[in-house]
Amino acid sequence: MQFYVQMRAKSREPDSPIAITARQLEALIRLAEAEAKMRLSPVVEAEDADRAIRLFMKYLSSVGIDVESGKIDIDIIMTGKPKSTQERMALIMNLLAQLEESSGGKPVRIEDLYKEAEAAGLDRQAVDKAINMLLKSGDIYMPKPGYVKRYSFKFGLYIHGKKCLYSWKGKSGVVIDRLNAIITGLRNAVTLTVERLTERLRELNIEVPNEETIGDWGWSVISKAMEAGIISLSDADIDAMYYVFRRCAILEEMVRETLARPGEVDENFVNNLMDDFRENVEALARVRERINQLLS
Repeated sequence: MQFYVQMRAKSREPDSPIAITARQLEALIRLAEAEAKMRLSPVVEAEDADRAIRLFMKYLSSVGIDVESGKIDIDIIMTGKPKSTQERMALIMNLLAQLEESSGGKPVRIEDLYKEAEAAGLDRQAVDKAINMLLKSGDIYMPKPGYVKRYSFKFGLYIHGKKCLYSWKGKSGVVIDRLNAIITGLRNAVTLTVERLTERLRELNIEVPNEETIGDWGWSVISKAMEAGIISLSDADIDAMYYVFRRCAILEEMVRETLARPGEVDENFVNNLMDDFRENVEALARVRERINQLLS
């Protein structure tokens, strides 16, 4: 317990990352118990705790060090990103939100983002790294070369440069909110992906029938556009795009089934659905990029 208190004390320093959480304390207890069992002892002694702490510190020193600050950061293990990186990404998102607001919601020139970030103390290399990570995570997308824009349906809110996510409240309405957010996000992402095709179909007075899922509807738009000669896809393009929209359809079906029994769902399952959603958004962004190439 003394070790845990000392590690937590390090986190109280200004701008310091979280060095250890209660979850790691539980892991230390289990490690100490395992050490005692290896000695065939029914009682955990101080030497068992010391060995557990040495093993834990060895693990942290190999995978839990923020290379920028040199400090132990448990966020690297818990989220895959150190506190410094998360704060930099949150700053970029906050600057992007301000620039979008000043431009009336239009995409933001990356050069303008560079200038704002430089004034906030970030160099171009740091901005490029943050942009790439945000693109991969599905927080932003590139509507055209040299411009970026936020997805308006992301689960997180950026307030004063800090990312504020939904808190988990077991069987409360937050579960339903997160599940509904996935469906809304899918609809927005698919609609954005085929936006130019639907405009061309509308100009030709070609209607796209409603489908049970937004993924199936998106594929119907692609099919109608091919029939109308708006785009010509290779077999590889057809297979890849069909796979993406089918995945979206399956995810929506899974979410709707889950909405029917929210009280039976645990946090990990909802988090997995959110991970699937982010992967689908990334895949849809690639489909949209390919469609824009074919239409240009």
